[in-house]
Amino acid sequence: MGMTLAEALASPQMQTALQEAAKDAVAEMVTSDDFKSAIQTSVTSAVTEVQESLATTTPKALAEKAKELIEASKLPEGKARDALIEDYSEGGRALAAIKPAKDATTGAIVKTAPDVLAESLDADLKRQTEILAEAKPTTPFSLGGAGGSGGSKPATPPKRAFLGNGSQAGAKMAELGLDVGQFGAVTKTPEAATA
Repeated sequence: MGMTLAEALASPQMQTALQEAAKDAVAEMVTSDDFKSAIQTSVTSAVTEVQESLATTTPKALAEKAKELIEASKLPEGKARDALIEDYSEGGRALAAIKPAKDATTGAIVKTAPDVLAESLDADLKRQTEILAEAKPTTPFSLGGAGGSGGSKPATPPKRAFLGNGSQAGAKMAELGLDVGQFGAVTKTPEAATA
């Protein structure tokens, strides 16, 4: 009665022969120039990747990226924008807090420093924009009907001026010796101006 293939491979003699053959094949492969070249290429690639990653996380690189993002934002020029640029400059207090985010249990990096910078800066830009919007509300039109910039025309003021001739407020101001035109009001009625 003969052995099956599984029994033959499991035999101690076959195991010893397979181990010797594998040892010789691995030794030959490790000493080959192709294997050494592949390992060297792989290590060089990994080192380059680490160097590029470190280059983007230096304070100078982060400060340059922050300034680029601030200048590209819709935040108008002024003190708020200047304050953010200062906070995110090299040595700035906001930039000092930018560190890669790590998992609490494993310690593995879950967010790189540039990602943390982008999130932090986005939140600061949004907050500054909201503060400026509250401090400077928009008006639909001016009393004098002056046109705005940017190609959009403001809403048309009412036909009858609030302080124009014939209005009670205009009469009271004239009675007090005040010039109605000084307050941006129309001093003539529209009909009189066209005549």
